[in-house]
Amino acid sequence: MSIYKIGDIVKINDQGNEDFNGLAGVVKKIELGSDDVSILYFVEFQTIDSPPRTMLVFLENELEAA
Repeated sequence: MSIYKIGDIVKINDQGNEDFNGLAGVVKKIELGSDDVSILYFVEFQTIDSPPRTMLVFLENELEAA
């Protein structure tokens, strides 16, 4: 299990999410989950023709260092 911090560049490793899988983004916000155990990562992705998009990632194994 890896722990990431705000500003880290991460890559999404989620085979079930074709829109984001393989994209690299920046961790913008981190919160503790409602169970006080899980960590919620808010990852922002830059886009060419629209405002940045943000994805909520709650499983560390769906992220890897980019």
